[in-house]
Amino acid sequence: MKGGAMFVSETMKKEFKKYGITARKHGGDDCYSWAVFVNGRARMEGLGRSEVNYYKHKILVMEKERRGE
Repeated sequence: MKGGAMFVSETMKKEFKKYGITARKHGGDDCYSWAVFVNGRARMEGLGRSEVNYYKHKILVMEKERRGE
């Protein structure tokens, strides 16, 4: 594991896909131009690559709460 990045299991990957949670470079070419998206809409921007999995997990929890699951 590099730089303290979170490990993402296959189960978590399936959960992210189920809720439409993705991450990609967005709005720039510097190291803090990563964003987390839910169904194509940016929910968290200005992230470094090492922060992406942490925020994907946090957004997953928020989406489950929002949907009452």
